[in-house]
Amino acid sequence: MKKIKIMTLLLAMSLLAVGCNKKNSSNKSTASASPSPSATASASPYTDKEETKILNTDISGDVTLGEYIGIKVTKDKIEVSDEDVQSQIDSTLKDNATNVEVKDRKTIKKGDIVNIDFVGKKDGKAFDGGSATGYDLTIGSNQFIEGFEDKLIGKKVGTKQKLNLTFPTNYSNTELAGQKVVFEVTINKIQKSETPKLNDAFVKKVSKKSKTVAEYKKEVKASLESEKKTEAESNVKSDVMNKIIKNAKVKTYPKDQVKYYGYIAQTSLEQQLTQSGMTLDSYLEQIGKTQKDFEKEVESVGKSTTKQKMVFQAIAKKENIKVTDAEYKKQLKSLLSAYSLKDEAALIEKYGNAPIADMKQYLLYQKVIDFVVDKAKVTESK
Repeated sequence: MKKIKIMTLLLAMSLLAVGCNKKNSSNKSTASASPSPSATASASPYTDKEETKILNTDISGDVTLGEYIGIKVTKDKIEVSDEDVQSQIDSTLKDNATNVEVKDRKTIKKGDIVNIDFVGKKDGKAFDGGSATGYDLTIGSNQFIEGFEDKLIGKKVGTKQKLNLTFPTNYSNTELAGQKVVFEVTINKIQKSETPKLNDAFVKKVSKKSKTVAEYKKEVKASLESEKKTEAESNVKSDVMNKIIKNAKVKTYPKDQVKYYGYIAQTSLEQQLTQSGMTLDSYLEQIGKTQKDFEKEVESVGKSTTKQKMVFQAIAKKENIKVTDAEYKKQLKSLLSAYSLKDEAALIEKYGNAPIADMKQYLLYQKVIDFVVDKAKVTESK
């Protein structure tokens, strides 16, 4: 179960996630540079009792609040240009592009979308994740390991090819890292991407509201305005809280809290890396950081999260902000529905008490945010 972990999400996961930008694909195989992960996250070092205690611990006394009423912030002006609308429509058109077979040419060149069947073998035996049928590969996309795509250039449709390749030494699958393999590839057809035209027929296909191009443009503009409004409001909340947290002074950092929230941040990052087919070591190498640098950043995130928790709790206590039974039950109902569970007892039996503590913490912090934003002095940018 993915817990809410609102504090981790609210703060600087981006600090750890910078550089984690490996390309991903919905139909990846082991031939790809970023295969679907097979590894799972390691078991938590925290018992449910330990985690629940940390989440429930009141650390409001470890911080001195600064100014938090009447914080001055600027709200982004909501503007959507005709260019913005067209850009969004162009993106939708591109998303609905289809692959059309190229029939006037049989030889593969860079940029082609080639439909292939392939089997990867090591020492004459097929290895897991190294095979696929009807796979659409864009030549030059660097989606597969080095040499795979280049060796298909100049080859013809209907032929079978044997590609002798070597996996990178830093490949995420250690059983294949640095190993020589052979990919047996059947070239089915060459394709090109064909983008649909913007007309009433396309509009009816992608929209439930609009029937004409003119109506669709108005719909897109309204949608973009709504998105910008939501983003602007979110930015106001972030700016207000960042200033409030900056104004506060920490008396002392509870070590168990710092360690716990650092662990949550690191675990979240490692899960993202696994999904991208990367290891922590390869990630650090990519962004040019050492293990010691990373540990310092993890500690920094742990402290940042802990300070946020202190500030939220201190404001809640000073302003007597509490989560009502009705608010808790509403959020619990939503959580139970998401995980198809009968009641709170079933949730606790399956996942322990920590998710309950996490949810209560989340609700309280949202109420604190709403309170200070309501008291803030917000002006719209010109």
